[in-house]
Amino acid sequence: APVRAFLFEEGIVLVSTRRHNPSKPSQADMFSRYSDTVDIVALPMLWRALGLQRAAEAKSKLKITLGELFGTALPQSFGDFGALAANRSFDCFDLFGLDVMFGEDL
Repeated sequence: APVRAFLFEEGIVLVSTRRHNPSKPSQADMFSRYSDTVDIVALPMLWRALGLQRAAEAKSKLKITLGELFGTALPQSFGDFGALAANRSFDCFDLFGLDVMFGEDL
């Protein structure tokens, strides 16, 4: 079976409360949990804040990037799916989660 990806319309977004300075990165720029420098908002709020055009552009770029990632990374990591499936006596699926970071230019 071909690889399938599901992009959910609901979720959470961690938003830094600090302005990022690309010429002077900080540990505070890297986060994966709530802290006093991070706000948690619902994913639909991000899309609304971006506006229809920028949200559509961001979603399109995200789909392209994920297609490229899963189109090449999975075979590189696990080999040919047909050969892998032929050599096992059970059915299962793999679930991958990932974090996505958007910059100012999406």
